[in-house]
Amino acid sequence: MRRRFRIRSQGRERGDVAGVWREISFVDLRFLSYISRRSWEARRCEPLGLCAPPGCLLVSMYLLYLDDSGSVQNASDRHIVLAGIAVFERQTHWFSERLDAIAARVWPENPNNLEFRGTDILGGKKHWRGVGPVDRFNAYAEAMEAIGRSQQVHIFGAAIHKAAASPEDPMEYAFENICNRFDRFLGRLHQKGNTQRGLIILDESSYETSLQRLAKEFRTIGHRWGQLYNMSDVPLFVSSKATRMIQYADLVAHAMRRYYGRGDSRLFDIVTIPRQSRGPS
Repeated sequence: MRRRFRIRSQGRERGDVAGVWREISFVDLRFLSYISRRSWEARRCEPLGLCAPPGCLLVSMYLLYLDDSGSVQNASDRHIVLAGIAVFERQTHWFSERLDAIAARVWPENPNNLEFRGTDILGGKKHWRGVGPVDRFNAYAEAMEAIGRSQQVHIFGAAIHKAAASPEDPMEYAFENICNRFDRFLGRLHQKGNTQRGLIILDESSYETSLQRLAKEFRTIGHRWGQLYNMSDVPLFVSSKATRMIQYADLVAHAMRRYYGRGDSRLFDIVTIPRQSRGPS
């Protein structure tokens, strides 16, 4: 039975700041870390005369981290998946610390170099080679629990049947779906008086040029369901080794593909079924 993919939580997030702030018309990658980690402190200090670096205007926003799973060229993959998590920009540090803590237990000698990739974890590849299968699965499940039980995380995903999408590019079709749903999510927040902008951040891939072009067209020309109104800029592409948040997106995407490709919902259920419905853990 095919499952309808839903956003898990709606409404105003705790700790959101009331007030009107200037928007930025661009996002410089050099200042992205400053925006996400220091904007709250800078706002609180602004009456004292402190300000952001030159050329960087502070803004509150939701960050949507995405990664893909499955290959467009591989005929054995029936589905291509694009999925990830959206969090308010002040939450990224805390979720990253959760993965850091798991990494410290799994590989205490060098936890910072332990990357959480669904294929590597379940397949016992790379730095996960020396970890037993039960411990690997439990580490994966614990990472999914960190986002699955949080009311601060919103799950987005699209699983595209490649044959049904033909002759369109399934990855571009998935991206269009995600952009539309993320923009509508931000629009619903705005209607409730919680105006936020959005920024999409993806793992580095060969689709960087085409997806950036599509995102720009969605804002200016529109897409098949309308037009984007709440995005701050075109998507950014970063290395998954540089941010734990992209690694979360990879875990969600891989779990989603296992469900659609193999019928294995154990990991996918952690982030799509309410905790009270899953019974005791």
